[in-house]
Amino acid sequence: MKTPQLGNSMQTTLAPAYVTGLSEGLASFTYSRNGNGINLRFTMKMQEQDRDLLFSLMMFFGVGNVYHSKPRDDSPAGRGGSWYYCVTKLSDLERLVRHFEAYPLAGSRARAFEVWKQLFELKRSQRTSDTEALFSLAARLSELSRRRTSTQTASDTEAS
Repeated sequence: MKTPQLGNSMQTTLAPAYVTGLSEGLASFTYSRNGNGINLRFTMKMQEQDRDLLFSLMMFFGVGNVYHSKPRDDSPAGRGGSWYYCVTKLSDLERLVRHFEAYPLAGSRARAFEVWKQLFELKRSQRTSDTEALFSLAARLSELSRRRTSTQTASDTEAS
């Protein structure tokens, strides 16, 4: 996708600590299964009004893509769908790993990142034949994600 011109009000140079803070709140360190393997993915999702921030994030890291997901037919009127910043290429993910090592996450994403980073290291070292280790780490990452989601849902319910 061609990068659009950013609005004049959009800061195009992001501070590293800001990127970590933004990631603590919105990033996903995840994976998908591919037969006997695992494909790693870093994503961040925002709504239409914040899409320029995703393009700034892509420029900050110098890797990845930003794409748009159209709204579902049953979405409320006026919703423009979601925008995603996504990095999947192993050599590109290394930049993100280096960033989060230098500017560490502090909350629940920190635990997810550490497990995700172990998956990254295993894949980078070409030890992908160790499917037991891959799937064990993937299961831990999924469990951390479920816990974080259920905790967020519970706190959202309490705030209502």
